[in-house]
Amino acid sequence: IFARCIRHISEHLIRSGTVVLDKSAAVGVVVSANDSFPRKLVAVAENVEKKTGVSTEIDKIRSGPVPFQDGYDPNIHSRSEYAPLDAVEQYVNQIPLASQSIYQLEVRNDDEIKTLSRTFAKEVLDSIIEESKRFASSQDAYFEAGDGSVAVVSSSSGHIFITWNGAGLFTINILTDGEQYKKVVDDDLWSDMVLVEHKAVIDVFMSKLPASTVIAVREQMPRGVNRVVNFKSDMSGTLR
Repeated sequence: IFARCIRHISEHLIRSGTVVLDKSAAVGVVVSANDSFPRKLVAVAENVEKKTGVSTEIDKIRSGPVPFQDGYDPNIHSRSEYAPLDAVEQYVNQIPLASQSIYQLEVRNDDEIKTLSRTFAKEVLDSIIEESKRFASSQDAYFEAGDGSVAVVSSSSGHIFITWNGAGLFTINILTDGEQYKKVVDDDLWSDMVLVEHKAVIDVFMSKLPASTVIAVREQMPRGVNRVVNFKSDMSGTLR
């Protein structure tokens, strides 16, 4: 009933809110021409809880329609009017230490999906370990979960996690220390920035998966300290 009333009278620039008492009852509050309503509604809820001991929660706040402002002339602020200190400090002080990629490889042909086995992820990971100096001294694990499986290799300088959902989706999480973030030109002459060491791992997978497999998702990110968001190559011009 309260909601229906609000819809009917909202054209009169009213504002409303609902305060839930002890998760069992609700009180509706309606005001008109009061720009400080949200703050006052919070104060009302806090006072009720303080004086009665009953827990309160503001469930929703609804504003009225925005009135037309004749001759509206907003202030346009320039970038120089905003303090950039926090952003500059973050950019200068961040320290990239490692690189991470998350890929999702999707087999799109149903018949080809049926040819996949639970041990496929482990078999491909084993071949990567054999050819990799980084994971020459490492620990690996494999286990089956539901219809899928998980294969893992971990060393002091990185890890590879491979998750297969039992159908057509492989999720590969790669983390390595350092950074090899470079521009690569693929077969159609389209240049792209990639973590080349991680791409080499994905290339091995793609070569062993069925022909209908595509890279459905790729996320690349630096890892480090001080709120790191940039690769070292992105910061080549930064003064330290």
